[in-house]
Order: sequence, then C-alpha cells, then structure tokens
Amino acid sequence: MKIAFINSTTCGVVYAGIVYVMTAIEENGHEVCLIDLNFAPRENYVRFALQEIRKIKPDVIGFSTLTPTHFRSLEIAEKVKKEFPSIIMVWGGTHSTILPEQAISHSLVDAICIGDGEITFPEFLDKLKQDKEPLVDGIWYKSNGKIKKNKLRPFIHDLDKLSFPRWEYYDLEKYFRGHKINGSIDVVASRGCSFRCSYCTAPLMSELGMGNHQRFRSPDNIIAEIKRNIIKYSNKGLNSITFHDETFGYAREQFDILLSKYAEEGLHHKLFWVCQTRAELITEEWAQKASHAGCIAVEMGVESGNEDIRKNSLNKHIANKDFIKTAKILSKYNILYQTSFIIGTPEDTKATIFESIKFAKNIEPIGIRFTLYYPLPRTRLEEQIRLEGLLRTDKLRQGMPTVDTKHLKAETLDKIYFIIRLWLAVKYLKIALRHLGLKLFVQIFKYAFNLNKNRALPLMHPFNRGGLIENMVMNEWINKRKRLIYKK
Repeated sequence: MKIAFINSTTCGVVYAGIVYVMTAIEENGHEVCLIDLNFAPRENYVRFALQEIRKIKPDVIGFSTLTPTHFRSLEIAEKVKKEFPSIIMVWGGTHSTILPEQAISHSLVDAICIGDGEITFPEFLDKLKQDKEPLVDGIWYKSNGKIKKNKLRPFIHDLDKLSFPRWEYYDLEKYFRGHKINGSIDVVASRGCSFRCSYCTAPLMSELGMGNHQRFRSPDNIIAEIKRNIIKYSNKGLNSITFHDETFGYAREQFDILLSKYAEEGLHHKLFWVCQTRAELITEEWAQKASHAGCIAVEMGVESGNEDIRKNSLNKHIANKDFIKTAKILSKYNILYQTSFIIGTPEDTKATIFESIKFAKNIEPIGIRFTLYYPLPRTRLEEQIRLEGLLRTDKLRQGMPTVDTKHLKAETLDKIYFIIRLWLAVKYLKIALRHLGLKLFVQIFKYAFNLNKNRALPLMHPFNRGGLIENMVMNEWINKRKRLIYKK
C-alpha cells in the first residue's frame, strides 16, 4: 500500500517519531513518503498538502500530531476527505495516545494508533492490504460507522530492536541550512521521562497501562547509528547531533559508557553534540565527561525564576541555587548552555514574570527561550485551569495566549510576551555587534540577498523570522567552541 505521512508543524520541528514509523513501514514492504509542511507557504499549507496528495495518490494518510498541531491536521483532513473520500486517515502521536476517545470520535478520523507505532502501524497496513478486519493491538478504528477498540499494545521495551531511522524522508540539506545549530540531526538515546512536572504529558504516559514509559537504548546501538549517519549524511552537511531525549544522562551507566565509546572511537572530532537535560543531573563528573566527548551545548528548562511557582505549581523541584551551580559547572568545562522559561502559568503575576527575566540575566546563558504557557490536555495543571475557569478557549493554538492567570488576563500576557521578545532581539543584537562588529551587517546583507547561496529557505520563512541574529550569535559561539574541541 502507499501511505503519505504529513508533518503538520510549520515551525521548523523535525519529529523523529514519524521517521521511525516510516522506516518500519517501508521495511515491511509498503510505499511511504512524507509531506513536510515546514517548507510549505506559511498561509497556504492546506493547498500545499492537497497538491502533494494529488501527485502521490496515497491509499492511507498518516497524521502524527501533538495537541498544538492537531488543529492544523484537521484543517487538512477536512479538505482531503471532500476531494478523496476513499483515502483512509490514521492519526497517531501524543495527542491520540492521551485522548483516544476524543480522537477516534471525530468524523474525519478513520483509525488511531495508540502508543509506539513501529510495530502497530505496519501490522495495520498489512491487514488493509489483505482486505481483512484490522484486529491489531494498539489500533482503534471505525467499521460501518461503529468504533472498534482493540486492546492496547505495551510500549516497545527493547529499543535496540528498532531499525535506525531513515532521515532522507526529509529534505536534509534544507534543514541543515535552516537549523539553529547548522548541520544537526537528532539521535534518540531514550524514550520517555520519569519526572512528574505538572504541565507535561510524560506522567500520563506512565499511567496508560502500557508498561514503563521511560526506556533506554544500549550505548553500542547508539554508537552504531551515529556511525551510520556519518556515512549516509555527511555529504549532505551533517556535522553535529542533537540527543533528542527529554532528560539526557538520566541513566548514568548508559551515559558513562556512551560518552567513553564516543570519545574512544574519535566521534567527538567528527560530530559535536548538544542535548537537553535537567540541572540536578549535571555534576562536575557529568560535565567533565561530556566536554571531553564533544558536548558543545546543553539546554535546561528553568520554567520560572520564582522558586515557589516552579516547585509548587509546576512540580519541578529544583532550587535557583542549583541552576546557578550548574551554570558555573558548565562554564568551567566550556559547555554552552541555553535556558527555557514558561510565562502565563496560573500563579504568574507581572512580578514573577520579571523575576524570570532577571534570573535569566543572572545565569547568563548563550540562549534564552520564553514561551507562552500552553495547557496540554489531561495534565495536572490543565485540569486545575479548567476547574478555576482560567481557560479562555478550547481552540488552542501554540504561540497564542489562551489562558488567564489568577492575576493577569491573556491580553496582558500577550503584551508582556511582546516586550520579552523585543528585549531578546535587542540583547542578541548587542551581543552580535560585540562579537562580530561591522561583519554582522555584511553577513546580514549577504544572507538577505543570498549572495553566498547558503540560504535554502525564503527570507520570511518561520525558520528565519525573528531568529536570524540569535542564530548568527549561536553559530559564532559554537564555532569557537568547536575550535577548542578540535585542538584537543
């Protein structure tokens, strides 16, 4: 069968989950392709998707959705259903797994895949190809207008059994040029998270009755994938990797062995790497090993500069002094660090938001990311918001203020968010001028008119808008850090 997957984000995100599932489907003998909305015209992504579907003529369309992108998938599905009523539309991803009853009940949804899709989806397609009823664990489907629910399939425990993802479904050269860290590709060393932050869906995944949600690959398996990536993708511009784990280094034995092998095999001189983790996991030993093995940057979620909000409202039990200590450790070992903050959670006031700004200044990260709080369904914080009547609309879209706090209206939050973005733009401009001088304006001119032919994307593409100066600063500092690594 021919299946087309739609990557419904338009903000530059590459989902490893889609690639893993597509790889498994193709290995099972089906024809698979990707419709990637990241490179569609921003306001005409539905038309773009339809044009691609007309060319491909798929039997099945797969949507892998998060809650923030679910609305976009529905807009596309509505148009597809009108023009191609015989195409079977299957939904997977976090949204369908967390809200299966809501997902399968929608008139545009023919089936949903709950949990990991690498085994479930190929089996489902096999049944369709054989014209058999899809009695497949992990699949809910509609038959003659009735919803049929197969039993849930446990999460895949042994991740080493999965085939390495085939990233060529994406236009890698465009991504490598548009990525904040140029030439980076994701490697997933683990799935899931054992922490229980109130704003995150990870705790819900562990309560689905499908087994342990956090699972880890073996170091040898990870190293083998990285070597494969070097062979396959270096000629396309690959020069770094991003460990796309929620808490990289949580399993300390895996971390120690992986980094030892990474350095022993000389991979740290071929691909530097970045990761996301939690501040309390980073010790002197952690940072020393990471730096020796080619770690160039770490992202940490601070969420709020106010300790009371972070601990009691967001259920993230890390003190400000621990973030300060971690920042000092990372600086000692020449590892750059980025921080992320959420504004607009229920307890936020103007004072607490500006506490976050002040704290961000104090720990002096290379990058600072502020996002408006987005209430993810069934999380503890979202349930609190609904009970207290703070949710403004059920039509949630990422990047738009949809929630009042107990002290601030959504309109006020939007204004504060604008001020923060303006502050960050000025901050990065000052840093860029300090580090690049007049060279900055030369680079901007060359980039704007694509004089060096390195810009693969339209100037006003979401990859570029609002982040050009930040990206220049980021890459300037990263290049300096690379020179330190390659001198070792």
